[in-house]
Amino acid sequence: MAPSLSTVGKPGRPNKRGRADDETDEDEKRGGKKICFKDEDSVREQARKHRILTARMPTNALTSTWSLGKNRRLDTKHVRTLCGIFTQGGLNRKAEENHLLVLCSQADVSRMMKYLQRQGRSIDPEISEELPFFDEWLSVNRGSQAEVMAGQHRIKALEMYVQETGADEKELWWTCEFYDKGKFHRPVAHTHMPKPFSSREPLPGILTRPITNRYSAAELES
Repeated sequence: MAPSLSTVGKPGRPNKRGRADDETDEDEKRGGKKICFKDEDSVREQARKHRILTARMPTNALTSTWSLGKNRRLDTKHVRTLCGIFTQGGLNRKAEENHLLVLCSQADVSRMMKYLQRQGRSIDPEISEELPFFDEWLSVNRGSQAEVMAGQHRIKALEMYVQETGADEKELWWTCEFYDKGKFHRPVAHTHMPKPFSSREPLPGILTRPITNRYSAAELES
């Protein structure tokens, strides 16, 4: 795409950033406007100190609607692209770079862990290689869903994959990093470019064909 006239410099002179542009950036940082993290790595890094734990979460216990701020619009074409990748064996839910980033209360997580303990399913996520599975999250937390900061397209693509292939609905889960919602005073606007999916781990018992095509980071976004 050709650059706009306002950004094209004169011949022989470097392009200069206009004062109006600088003032706009400064205005966005002030006056109560939301801070925008530019990529998923930034979201994870800035939220790391508020991480509660990592666990497996059923997709129906997740929502892409934020209690504060507004998530970006779902791109159905991108969902279809991701579904195609999953079909070729490109799903790797346990790799850290593919984790979903979700917000919830510390109390919800504590309630869930206590429930697992009573059921004899208690797992220390910091020690065990097997992550806790919050399959009863909705019943334990009375229908309260965790908010997805990054990863809404992966969720929809997985749901599409399971529907189209007739896979067991028990496969509708993803590994999530849980962050304390009470520590965030601004919603995370996510316009990001995360790392590509790894193709090493197929969906257990379902995906068997190896990845044969390469995809750009843009195609794998969210």
